[in-house]
Amino acid sequence: MVAALSRATRPEMPTDHSAIQVACGGSELAVFFRCGAWDIAAPSLIVEEAGGRFTDLAGNYSFASGSALFSNGRVHDDVLRLLSSPNAP
Repeated sequence: MVAALSRATRPEMPTDHSAIQVACGGSELAVFFRCGAWDIAAPSLIVEEAGGRFTDLAGNYSFASGSALFSNGRVHDDVLRLLSSPNAP
């Protein structure tokens, strides 16, 4: 997953919680491969109120899976497809 995502995106060093960067329009997506519910619960609300989307990396609305994808909404399904087929360009 990491290799496929790295080939398709440009990583940036966040100055604050990367999900907040998505909510503010500074980033199109933020991916957490390992996280706790306490890391993502509040930011998920902020991103969704700003018009974005939140799921885990399997596409489920879950705080317990240990992963998270925050997006502007437009790229969300494409990123989920990319993550489910790691050999994609």
